[in-house]
Amino acid sequence: MATIGVSITKSTAWRGGQQEFSNVYHYFDSVQDANRYDQLVTEIVIKEKVIHSSIVNFVGARVWEAGGTPAENETLLIKDLTGTGSATSDTQMYRELAYLVSWELERRDLRGRKKYLRKWLHCASGFTTSSDPQHFDGYTPLPISARDPLKTYADAIDSVTILGASFDLCSPKGEKPLAANNGKVYDVLEHRQFGR
Repeated sequence: MATIGVSITKSTAWRGGQQEFSNVYHYFDSVQDANRYDQLVTEIVIKEKVIHSSIVNFVGARVWEAGGTPAENETLLIKDLTGTGSATSDTQMYRELAYLVSWELERRDLRGRKKYLRKWLHCASGFTTSSDPQHFDGYTPLPISARDPLKTYADAIDSVTILGASFDLCSPKGEKPLAANNGKVYDVLEHRQFGR
């Protein structure tokens, strides 16, 4: 079973310009049918737009073979994207604040410690019509209303079915999550610099 990488690039206003950032996903590709990659990108974008605010622009996507060396990993699709997120914008929210979603992986490291797949999401939304700035301090737990949309997103990208075949989320090294729908949303916001 081959592994593919998918990058969804977005942008938002930041320090007098547009700052691009992206989330990268890796999936087991059971069929290896290039016709499905465009539909996979469309499905991921639909799921991402729900959790990103209207001040986040969707710019582009790329799909590539993963698992080999950079010279071996061939680009399979490059696609321009349009539109913005649909979540409520929060203009008080510092742009580098990010929600953290993680999945515990089946394998452990050499010392027996748990390993995780992590996604930092610069959503620019508190997911409520008037979010409380105290949640932006990194200490105050987020309300359930802020975590629920992210849990729905985590479960939705865990496995994506296109034309009867599934793409199952994995780590860049091909390690599977411990169980389906085990994505965990951390209960505080984190600072995550753009470009990392």
